[in-house]
Amino acid sequence: MDILFVTLSPIDATFSASFRNRAVIKGFIELGHSVDILTVDPYDKSITVNEADYSQRVRIIRLNKSGDQKVKDQVRLIKKGRNNFLTKIVRVIYHRIFPFDSSFFLIKNLDIKILPKKTYHLVLSSSDPKTSHLAIKRLIKLGLNYEQWIQYWGDPLAEDISTKLVYPKIILRWIERQLIKNADKIIYVSPITLKVQASSYNELSQKMIFVPIPYAKKKIYPKPNNSVFTIGYFGFYLKSVRNILPLYHAIRKSNGNMHLNIVGSSDFLLKECENVSIYANSNEVARFEANADLIVVILNLHGGQIPGKIYHLAGTNKPVLVIMDGDCKDLIRKYLEKYDRFLFCDNSEESITEALATQLVHRDKFFPSPSLDCTSIASDFLKF
Repeated sequence: MDILFVTLSPIDATFSASFRNRAVIKGFIELGHSVDILTVDPYDKSITVNEADYSQRVRIIRLNKSGDQKVKDQVRLIKKGRNNFLTKIVRVIYHRIFPFDSSFFLIKNLDIKILPKKTYHLVLSSSDPKTSHLAIKRLIKLGLNYEQWIQYWGDPLAEDISTKLVYPKIILRWIERQLIKNADKIIYVSPITLKVQASSYNELSQKMIFVPIPYAKKKIYPKPNNSVFTIGYFGFYLKSVRNILPLYHAIRKSNGNMHLNIVGSSDFLLKECENVSIYANSNEVARFEANADLIVVILNLHGGQIPGKIYHLAGTNKPVLVIMDGDCKDLIRKYLEKYDRFLFCDNSEESITEALATQLVHRDKFFPSPSLDCTSIASDFLKF
C-alpha cells in the first residue's frame, strides 16, 4: 500500500508528536507498506534524529525547501526580530486570535508537484499542528487522489487545555468541524477525548475511533548502578498544564535515599537541593532515562488527554509511576490499568512518598507492553 503521511511539524524532531508519528510510520513499514512523508525542515534549535534511520520504503519531502524565496525571506525576518519587544507583542496577539500556527502560511504555496505521485491508497494527516489537515485539503483541491483519508489527532482543537484563543467554544467547534468533516476516519489518542469529541460532533461520531500511541522500539536497559534510588521526570511541566510541586516536595523531604532528576522546561521556579537536580536543557534525556531506577509521569490538570510519554515509556523495562491528577484521573487510571504495565498514585506528597517507598523495597520488574508495539498499533489504523 502507498501511504502519504503529512505532518507540518518536523518529523525528525524530539517533540512528543514527532515520536508518535515516527512510531506509526515504522509500524506501517514493518507491515510492508511504503510511506511518503510530507513535512517541514527542523526548527533551528530542535534536536533531530538521523534521516538514515528511515527505511528505504520511506521518502521524506520537505515543504520548506520547495517554497519560493519570498516565504524564506519572511521566515528569516521573523527569526531576526524575535527578540524585539514589538515582535513579541504581535506574536502574543497572533496566538490569541489565530487558531493555527505559522505553518498555515506555508500551505498557500503548497504545490502538488512536490509529491512523487498524485495517487495514494491512504493519506494521513497528523496534528499537532492542525494545519497538517489543511495541507491535505489543499492537495485534494490540487488533484490529489486517494482511497481513504485518516486524520490523526493528538490534541483536539476546541477542547485543547493549552489553547490561548479568545474565541468562545462554539466558534472553535465550528472551526474544528470544518477540519474534520471531510475525513473518512478520525483517530484520537485518548478514549476520553474520543468520548468528548463524539458527543460534540454527534453527526460525525461514526467516523471517530480511539487508537493508543505506539512506541517505536523496545528498550531493554541494564540495571543502573546508582548509590541512591534515582527517579526521573522528563518533559515540560508548565503550571497551567500539570503540578510538579507534590513530587518535588516529597523528594526534597526524603531522608537521602532518593534522588530526583527533573529535565525539561517550566514556568515553575524550583530550586535545586541535595535530593533534587534540575536541568532545563533536554539534550541528554536519553542518558537520564537509561540511568533512572524509576520514571515519573504526571497527568494533566484538566481534560482527558494522556501524556504521550506514558506510551513511549511502555516500550522500556523501566518502572513507570503515573501520578494521577485532574478531572479525568479515575477514567484514565481505569484505562491504563488494563495494560498491567504502570504503577499509580495520587498527586499528593503522602501518596507519592508511599508509592516510591514501596517500589524502593520491592523493585518490581517490568517489560515492554506488546499491545503498544508500533506494528500492533499500525495494524489497528488499517482495521476500521
